Amino acid sequence: MEGQIGEREREVREWLSQVLGEQPMPPFEDNVHTVELLHSLMQQNREHDRCNALLLEDYKQKSLEYQLEAERLQQLLMDAVGVSPSALSSSGTSSLQAIVQSAMVLELNSTSESSLMQAISELKAEAEEVRVEKEAEERLVKRLASKAAAAFTQQEQLKLDLARVEQDAEVENAKKQRYLQLTDFLQRKSVDYRVQLKSAQVKLAASGVDPSLYHQSLVTKGEELTKLKKKVSTLKAELNVYKDLPPNVSLARIKIEEAKREL
Repeated sequence: MEGQIGEREREVREWLSQVLGEQPMPPFEDNVHTVELLHSLMQQNREHDRCNALLLEDYKQKSLEYQLEAERLQQLLMDAVGVSPSALSSSGTSSLQAIVQSAMVLELNSTSESSLMQAISELKAEAEEVRVEKEAEERLVKRLASKAAAAFTQQEQLKLDLARVEQDAEVENAKKQRYLQLTDFLQRKSVDYRVQLKSAQVKLAASGVDPSLYHQSLVTKGEELTKLKKKVSTLKAELNVYKDLPPNVSLARIKIEEAKREL
């Protein structure tokens, strides 16, 4: 399947090069749907060209037949009225040649004016149909080329986004690995410390050390000591207020009343 798609893509690129000529080939999305669509368009175009080639060959054959018929008619003209084409004037010869060529091109059996006008009208209609079909094909090719260019641009942007995502994923994976390694290290250290702590507690218990000297007990006592220091400091501040009072109770009361009035 991939080989078939690759062969069709090659055929499509060659066909686009022939159609576009010197114009640069627009990029198109390299996928099965786009290649199949362009390949179908290429086949239709080639079938159209093949039909045109067959028509051209048919026209050539008819041209030869009309040429022979013209020679026969010239002979009949000569035999009937005794007039040879060589005896006509230059304008008469030109008119006769124009009529013969027009009849050959239009595939007419008669050179009457009505036959000529009808054939010319049909030829114009065919030419208009061909022009419309050609313009439709050109618009289709342009739309496909535009879509292919947009798809190519989107594909390139997606490639850049994917590269950034992959790069971010690598960074995150590296961080994750470092975190896992650190977690494993800390877990092993925690186990080691618990074993060492248990061993130390057993040794301390065996040596008769007072449990109140353990680290946690010391920390607790330190906190209690800090609280006592704060309490003592508060009491000292309260006692300092009474240091300035006189030793006599009456004078002390007077001193307190004066302090109250000042406040």
